[in-house]
Amino acid sequence: NKSILLKTHSALCTLENNSFTNKKNTQAVIYIVRDPRNVITSISNHFSSDIEESYNFIIDRNKILTADKWGGKDFGISEVIGSWSEHYKSWKNIKFAPTLTIKYEDLISDTNNSLKTTLNFLKKFIDVEINNQKVSKTVESCKFENLRKMETNQGFEEAAYSEKLGKKIKFFHLGKKNDWKRLLSPEMEKKIRLTFKDEMKELNYQEL
Repeated sequence: NKSILLKTHSALCTLENNSFTNKKNTQAVIYIVRDPRNVITSISNHFSSDIEESYNFIIDRNKILTADKWGGKDFGISEVIGSWSEHYKSWKNIKFAPTLTIKYEDLISDTNNSLKTTLNFLKKFIDVEINNQKVSKTVESCKFENLRKMETNQGFEEAAYSEKLGKKIKFFHLGKKNDWKRLLSPEMEKKIRLTFKDEMKELNYQEL
């Protein structure tokens, strides 16, 4: 009789007749989506891959992250990711629970209101107090610069180990500087835009 918050990278899929989740154990979903043109550069850093390899990652409908490849036995269970578009559509089309979709870009440009929107959504399911002072304090403490400093001093569990470099890669890498306009070639930007044109148009990413 208690609600808990869980984070996952998995798509809402069915594997060998086993659904990732269902109405018996999911009250609601908060889905965070990000422009694939910035996802690709983030993946490139996280997995020490070049841009072409990262492109192949986000278009792979059968993509699964496995513990033995990324970080060893303690990294966690395997997660079915799929392609960027299939992942988005899998959660968007959920039938058994209400969904709040938050754009990553809004979290950066309007952090306070994005957090309040999330809290107002959660209020329908759990007891949440919306306090402006606490909201501001939370936003301040979770700034990229503060999280990056914490990772430097304490490490970060989800930082991936790079076999190429023989060390863990910084998880908090570029923050707002991760901007496809300065990091992607025009050819790759067009390639991504054409590959995911329907979903990007739906999310108003085509106009950016």
